[in-house]
Amino acid sequence: MILTVALLLCLGVNSAGPASTSSIDLYDAIEQGVVKAEFTSNGSSSQNSITLNLSNLSDRELNIRLEPGFYLRSDLSNEQDIMVTRSDAFVLHGGERTSQPLYGFCTQSFKATPSAESRFSPGGYAQGEMAKLANYLNASPCDPNLEQKAIWAMQGDIPLAATYSGNRDEDESMRKFLADLKDQNVPDYIVDYGNVLNAPLERTVHQLRGRFSFSLDRPTNVTLVLKRPDGSVLTTYYTDRFMDIGYYTTNFTYSAGLSSGTYTFELSMANGEVLTTAIEV
Repeated sequence: MILTVALLLCLGVNSAGPASTSSIDLYDAIEQGVVKAEFTSNGSSSQNSITLNLSNLSDRELNIRLEPGFYLRSDLSNEQDIMVTRSDAFVLHGGERTSQPLYGFCTQSFKATPSAESRFSPGGYAQGEMAKLANYLNASPCDPNLEQKAIWAMQGDIPLAATYSGNRDEDESMRKFLADLKDQNVPDYIVDYGNVLNAPLERTVHQLRGRFSFSLDRPTNVTLVLKRPDGSVLTTYYTDRFMDIGYYTTNFTYSAGLSSGTYTFELSMANGEVLTTAIEV
C-alpha cells in the first residue's frame, strides 16, 4: 500500500508540466518593483504619443498586460497628461528589455502639447465614466480627432455636440454613447472645431449646424431669434408670424465667425410666454 501511494504521488508531480508564465498588470508590476518602466513623449499628444521602455528586473518570464484607461502624468506642470486608449501586452524573459509605442490622447485640453523626450510617470487607471469611455475607444477605434474630442467632452472641456469628425456613423455612435454615460439627451446640433490634435484647445468654431424644434398646442403669433452669449441677437428667423397648432423645425447653419459660449434660441408668443433653449458652442 505504501509503494502504491508513493507511485501515484510521483505520477502526479510528473504530470504537472512546466510552470506557466506569470501574468501581471503593468501598473502592478511597476508598484511591485519587478519591472522598470520609462515613459517618454514622442512630441505629440495623440495616437502613438508615448514610448515605453520596459525592463524585466526579475529572473522569470513575465506576461505584462496594459489595459485602456492607463494614465500617464507629465513631469512638466505646463504640459498635457496622456490617457492610453488601446490595450497591449508584452512578454519579457528574465532580464529582457523592450521598447514599444503606446497609443493615447491628451486629457488636459488647455495645457501645452508634450515636448519631445519629456518624461511621464504612471498615474494608475481611469475610473467610472472615463474608464468606460477608454474601454469603448479600445473596442471601437475611430477617427483620432473624434477620440480626442470624446475625452475632452467627457471631462466637460467641450460640449457633447463638439464630438464631430465628419464621419456620420462614428459621430452619431459616439454622441449617443457619451449622452448615455452622462445621462443627457443627444444634441440636435453639431459644433465643428476642425483638427484639434497635438495642440492646446482653442475652440475655434469652423461650423455650427443643427435644428431647433418646437410644438404649439394653440394658434398664435411667434417670434424666433438666436442670441449670442452676450445677449445680442445673432439671427431673427421670423417676427410675429402666425402659426397654427403643430410641430415645427427650423434648420440652422453657421460656417464661421462664432465665438465659443452659450447661445440661446428664444421663442416668444403673443400671450407673452417665452421659451428658451440653450446650445453650447
